[in-house]
Amino acid sequence: MSRFPPPAGPNHAGHGWLPLLLASPAVITLLLVVGAAIAIQFGPDDLSFYRRKALRAAQRGDGRSQAFALECLLALEPANRATRWELALVYRATGRAGLFAEISADLITPERPGYAPAQIDAARRLLDSLERQTPVGSSEQDRLLRAAMAHLRQALADQPKHPEATERLVDLLEALGGAAEARELALTLPAAGLTASMSIRKAWLESGGGAAKVPDSALSQTAALESMASQADAPGHVRRAHALANELRGNLPAAFGVWIAQLKPDRPEFRQAEARRHLVGLHIRRADEAFNKLPRDYESMAESVSRGLALDPNSQPLLERLVILANPSGTRAGTSPAQPVRDKAAAHLNDLLAKGTSPALLHLLLAGDYHRNRRQDMARLHFELAHRADSKAAVVANNLAWYLINTAPRDPERALALVNSALESGLANPSFLETRGQIRAVLGDDAAAVADLEAAGRALGMSRAIHQALARCYGRLGDAEQAKRHEELARGKGP
Repeated sequence: MSRFPPPAGPNHAGHGWLPLLLASPAVITLLLVVGAAIAIQFGPDDLSFYRRKALRAAQRGDGRSQAFALECLLALEPANRATRWELALVYRATGRAGLFAEISADLITPERPGYAPAQIDAARRLLDSLERQTPVGSSEQDRLLRAAMAHLRQALADQPKHPEATERLVDLLEALGGAAEARELALTLPAAGLTASMSIRKAWLESGGGAAKVPDSALSQTAALESMASQADAPGHVRRAHALANELRGNLPAAFGVWIAQLKPDRPEFRQAEARRHLVGLHIRRADEAFNKLPRDYESMAESVSRGLALDPNSQPLLERLVILANPSGTRAGTSPAQPVRDKAAAHLNDLLAKGTSPALLHLLLAGDYHRNRRQDMARLHFELAHRADSKAAVVANNLAWYLINTAPRDPERALALVNSALESGLANPSFLETRGQIRAVLGDDAAAVADLEAAGRALGMSRAIHQALARCYGRLGDAEQAKRHEELARGKGP
């Protein structure tokens, strides 16, 4: 018997898959469809694939490959603004400025809301150009400033409450004296998640710069802010927020240092104006601290007032303190330790008057000082000089009118013309009505006087002087009952 048996016929028992190959074409087609569906369901996702490629290329610093991956992503999602902006930034980084401009032209639009990160980038570049390479001339500086603010506003129109756009716009509004709008904008940001600089800035705006009203949670950010501001490349808005924090905490020397640095000639004009405003405020605080000490430190007060006026000769708060120092209505005492300081302040005051610095305000302040000290002749003189310096000042006209009917020589007709001009100025002040009522009473126009005095009394409260004038007017009008009532109220016997 042969050891090698002849080949047997076909045996399919050990190959169960062979019949499947011989199955009908319909079954094969079904399997192919199922397989394709599985591949689609569980195979690589194109978006994820190109995102990973873009990320890896960025990590390697391979801008060309990153751009290619982002271009593929943009082909899959042409409306994705974040991808478009990321691609534009890669184009800019790799020197393809033309391609960057093509994309950014649509995303960065000062006339309508655009993509917020792109708008912020445009504003940031404008502000860097403005503050690091300040152009000569205020017109070009104003143009760049307006353009930067327009981009920030459009960024916030696209993404309201965007932290960086909000902080940068608040910083600019503060610098330009728009505290009300800056405060309103700052309040749109929730307290949670604020940067240290924005937390301080928000607290500053809410408190009006008063440290007593600032919560400890805001002041606790000062240490973190100081660390950030001390870095050589610290952004300007962080340094300025650090100055605000120092003002709130009472660390005036540190605040002085930041704002003095903003006064350099190469700084933009609006930043220099902001620095002067803050420095004047700091000098006022120092002057008040010296005045409120016991014993009063007139010398330190005088130094602060003088330094502040060197920055802003027209500052009303500083001029008020200069008049206090000069003490024009007081008696001179050569033996007083403060007298040399007072004499120096008086000389400074006279020098300002001679130069024509804020003459209306200075004469008004002097008139007020003489009035408080019952020096009516000098008060009337300075009200007259204040009116000559500014004939449209309603408060000056009203006060001069009062003196023209209460001190000799009396001139009620001119007084009436003056108070009418004050009332016509649009400044709604009920004390003007009282003055006119008193003048009309002197002139014998009793019915008109009663109308003015009653209206003034409702707004201001019925003073003894108003009751006395009303008693006279009602008596001349024949209303004995009202005249008697006001006489009793003037003597304090009424209800």
